[in-house]
Amino acid sequence: MKNKLIIISVIIFLGLGFSAQSQKITNPNPLDTANYPYWINMMQDPSVNFFKVQSAFNKYWENRPITRGCGWKPFKRWEYMMQSRVSPTGERPAESRTLNAFMDYYKNPANAPRSQNGNWTNLGPFNLPLGDRGYKGLGRVNAIGFHPTDPNIIYVGAPSGGLWVSTNGGSTWSSNTDNLPTLGVSAVVVDHSNPQNIYIGTGDRDAGDASGLGVMKSTDGGLSWALSNNGMGETTVGRLIMHPNNANLLLAAANNGIYKTTDGGLNWTKTYSGTFKDIIFKTNDPSIVYATSAGKFYRSSDTGDTWTEITAGLTIGSARCYWSYSG
Repeated sequence: MKNKLIIISVIIFLGLGFSAQSQKITNPNPLDTANYPYWINMMQDPSVNFFKVQSAFNKYWENRPITRGCGWKPFKRWEYMMQSRVSPTGERPAESRTLNAFMDYYKNPANAPRSQNGNWTNLGPFNLPLGDRGYKGLGRVNAIGFHPTDPNIIYVGAPSGGLWVSTNGGSTWSSNTDNLPTLGVSAVVVDHSNPQNIYIGTGDRDAGDASGLGVMKSTDGGLSWALSNNGMGETTVGRLIMHPNNANLLLAAANNGIYKTTDGGLNWTKTYSGTFKDIIFKTNDPSIVYATSAGKFYRSSDTGDTWTEITAGLTIGSARCYWSYSG
């Protein structure tokens, strides 16, 4: 059991620690997309026109070498996915488009007799011709959460495959999120005082393969889910953290800022704007919080109410910046 958890953790943290190539730039010009990777935040902002993001990306990479881990490939995946979904003039679909269609479907009395269940058979592929190279599975795992008292209960979130739970230490898995209006899960938090309460941050924080609807919450151990995004709205949430002594206080790192709740997700307040990927409490002092945004590092000394960017000794311009763990 312990070895399985170590393997899962190593795989996830290696992925999270994978950072893009840095370009050291001083005093970047907001209009200089050729010398500063503004496309990173632009692709995460649904209000930015697709063709503007594409232009900023192409200008930045003109005559630059494409190296491993530079962020070029994730963008190309996003570009391929998004180009068939935008309008002819480049407007990107609203994050709530699927949710609205989902709700309209069930509001229509003509659809009442229809069942969500279906008789489906997996047609494969079952054997991947990769040999000893490449991925052994068909998808990514973005997040992991643990039951506070039962080590056999584990939760994992996939960027476009929903939330999965194991009750036997990872031997088998099941999911109750197949019918949610988004299958992107980039963050998982289990209430340490009441494990029936589970929070997930929706959306795919890396490639944008699934829309972000903010935070969703379950009060029955993951059997059913409801939106818990008042004050946050439709945004991709890349990381959720819960105060170690106050289960009603959570912080969220989202595509459009940092959010804080003090009432268990009933209401959220934005405390800082930006495209944030990760956030974490300082060990043994939760009044200190750290957060990252496109290679930038931020610090709060009042439990996330206010933030200061820390620049001393750091290189700006990284496409991704996540925490890595040890110990």
